[in-house]
Amino acid sequence: MPSSSPIRKRLDRHIAQRRAIQASFFAARGRLLCKENLFLLAFALVCASLWLSNLLFAADPQARTILPFPDGQLIVAFLDIGQGDSIFIQTPDKRNILIDAGPGPDLQKGFSAGRDRILPFFQEHGIHQLDAFVMSHAHADHIGGLPYILESIPVQRFYDPGFAFTSPLYLDVLETIEKSAGAIDYQIVKPGDRLDFGNEVAAQILAPPRPYISGSRSDANANSLVLRLAYGRVSILLPGDAEEETEHDLAEYGDGLRSTFLKAAHHGSRYASSKLFLDLTRPLHVFVSCGRNNLFGHPHEETLKRYAAIGAKVHRTDRSGHILLFTDGKRYKIVSSKPKAI
Repeated sequence: MPSSSPIRKRLDRHIAQRRAIQASFFAARGRLLCKENLFLLAFALVCASLWLSNLLFAADPQARTILPFPDGQLIVAFLDIGQGDSIFIQTPDKRNILIDAGPGPDLQKGFSAGRDRILPFFQEHGIHQLDAFVMSHAHADHIGGLPYILESIPVQRFYDPGFAFTSPLYLDVLETIEKSAGAIDYQIVKPGDRLDFGNEVAAQILAPPRPYISGSRSDANANSLVLRLAYGRVSILLPGDAEEETEHDLAEYGDGLRSTFLKAAHHGSRYASSKLFLDLTRPLHVFVSCGRNNLFGHPHEETLKRYAAIGAKVHRTDRSGHILLFTDGKRYKIVSSKPKAI
């Protein structure tokens, strides 16, 4: 890969930042090793980590699909991967796209959304490669399961919103892409770009803006990749973890935000799905991806009331497991993996 490529420049910058992070980590660990009661401290930390991870990111152990994929339809599956996001899309001509990959072992000990939920779902439906992976942003609850997927099946293209994020996990993902020696086509997308998935299925990129948002509650969330997927008369708005700052910028699209379906931004956080945003999008259905009994309180009661105020029906992975949307571009059907139609 040429040294001037965007991924090479990003890797060089992140490698320097990662070295600084590692130096701080080893210095802190050295200080801990000098303290007494190390064993008790480690034991307490492990117990606390396991307890918190189960509360924060728990996925339903009973999640399963119940229907084969129908031919000739667009399929969108909101996967039950706990507290995080992962959305699988299959087009009518069998192109496979994955948006985000849920949490990994760093967030929930012993659980990888990639290994324990996404790959089994793929195996059940005969999915052996991805035509594209779309990263909304680089937080671990959205790409924690990605390393296992990249190791397990071919991925042809990788779409990145381009916001610089300094985490070892994100750097590892970029290094894996670079080591593919071009087998994975890496692209940074921007507003105005169009992703053509064939057979009249396309996604318009709406955010993040340029220049990127700064000074928000979470700049990584605020600079989530936001896309609107359309097929025939059916449309789905997928805003990652975008919050009010991003929604304010998106308001410039006006009626262009109107969508049949909405994936709840930031798992139904109180800081997302503002009244202005919902008045413009006016979805008939909202899909919330969240973990059972998560400590964040997602989806928040205030947000659920805003959905109710526009008459949208809410579907939640913490209650329904995998949620599948089937559409021919005119009509649609929503089913749940537990085990009756919604």
